[in-house]
Amino acid sequence: MAGITGNKAGALQKKKRPRTCVGCGAEEGKKKLLRVVRSPEGVVSVDPTGREPGRGAYLCISLECLKLAKKKNAFSRALKVSVPLTFYDEVEAYINAKLNGDENGGKGQRPIDPKLLDMIGLSARAGMLSVGQDQVLQELKKGKHLLVLLTRDCSKNVERAIAGYKERGLCKIIKLDFLDRDVVHTKLNLGKTQILGLPLDSGMAKKIETLVTEGVVNHE
Repeated sequence: MAGITGNKAGALQKKKRPRTCVGCGAEEGKKKLLRVVRSPEGVVSVDPTGREPGRGAYLCISLECLKLAKKKNAFSRALKVSVPLTFYDEVEAYINAKLNGDENGGKGQRPIDPKLLDMIGLSARAGMLSVGQDQVLQELKKGKHLLVLLTRDCSKNVERAIAGYKERGLCKIIKLDFLDRDVVHTKLNLGKTQILGLPLDSGMAKKIETLVTEGVVNHE
């Protein structure tokens, strides 16, 4: 039987190259580990697909390995960025859900979408983002058209406050089912707000709407 040629052998070896758990240090196949990614914009999140762009770190799907990783602050070291301790709680919730057969992190919540999170972060840094109920309502009262983003734990009072503007055609509403107030606070450093807004005709808003139409998040 003919041997595998050099190029094919190299490709096969690269494809099967094991990854190292940042907790226990064991080597394992990529598909058996949980990937955590630092996006090009610096946002750190769980990557269930294992394919999100950015620098990756790997962890056994084990609470014991997570405990070791937290003790060593391993994600900060591996991803070369400051990772808050609260992120380890997020990973713990995901692992618990995974061990219980729930791929979406429990309670029907999607894993954090790094692309959407990056877009929101870029909008904030560009000064395009209205943060919190007061700012969003103030912009709408001025007659500005907004794409309004709601967290999945948004209160009914906030939803009622914004509903009239939607009926008048001044805004479109998207409820992000991977985003809650804690994520807004820890990942985006925008406080524990539950509502965000950005100009409806902006390129960023259009990109977010495109992801919505592809079924990434809920659209109201």
